[in-house]
Amino acid sequence: MNIINNFLKEIGFSEKEAIIYLALIKVDTESILGLARVTKIGRTTVYPLIENLKEKGFVEELKEKGKTVYRAKTPDRIESFIQEQKIKIEEQVYYARDIIPQIKGIMRQNGEKPIIEYHEGRDAVVYASKEFIPLDDKELMYMIYPRDRIEELFTKKERKVAREVRINRNVKSKSIYTYEKGEYNPDNTADRYRIDGKKYPVSADISIYGDEIQVFVLGEKLGSLYIKSKDLAETLKTLFDLAIKGLKK
Repeated sequence: MNIINNFLKEIGFSEKEAIIYLALIKVDTESILGLARVTKIGRTTVYPLIENLKEKGFVEELKEKGKTVYRAKTPDRIESFIQEQKIKIEEQVYYARDIIPQIKGIMRQNGEKPIIEYHEGRDAVVYASKEFIPLDDKELMYMIYPRDRIEELFTKKERKVAREVRINRNVKSKSIYTYEKGEYNPDNTADRYRIDGKKYPVSADISIYGDEIQVFVLGEKLGSLYIKSKDLAETLKTLFDLAIKGLKK
C-alpha cells in the first residue's frame, strides 16, 4: 500500500487525499461522516479534500435517498490525469520561454553588484543542475567539467536531465573536459575538447550562458555556486575562447 500511496503523492495527491481516494476505492459510495470514521481524518478536513479530488476528476458526488455520498472514479482515471498534467507542463514550458526573459528584464540592471548564491551538498548540485537550463539557441554555452568525477557522483538519470533539455532546445556549446576513458561525444550539440586531467586537473563543473555562471564544486565538499554578472561572464568566455584556440593548435 505504501507504494501506491507514494505514487499518488508523486502525481499530485496530498497524503490525506491519497488516503481518502483509496478508502473510497474499497466501497461503492460513502458519506463525509463515513470517510471521517474510516480514515480517522476529521470531518471538517475531509470535506475540502473531497472537493479537491472532485476537481481532479477522481471523485464524483451522488445523491442516495436524499443523502450526499461520494464515489471514486475508476483507477483508469490515473492515466488520463497524468496525460492532462503532461500537456499542462508542456504548455507551461512553452510559455516560460516568453515569460522568463520578461521577468529577467525587471531584475537588477547591469552595472549593479552581481547576484551570488551558494548552497552546500550533493542535493544542492542536483537541484541546481535542473534549474540552470538555457531557454533557447540564441546564446552559445561554455562548459568545463571533469567527466569521470561526474559519473562517479551522479546517477545516469541525474546526468541526463539538463543535457536532454539542451539537446531539445538545440543549444550549442563549447566544452573542455577531462575523461580517463577517452573521447566523450554523446551528441552533436557541442564542440568538445578533451584535456589531460592529470596534467590539468579539473574539480569543478562550470557552465556559462549569457550573463549567468553556474559552478558545481565537485571536490571533497560538494556545492553549487550561481553568479549573475555580465562582466564576469564575458571575461570567462574570453578565457574559454583563448583556451580552445590553444587546444586547436
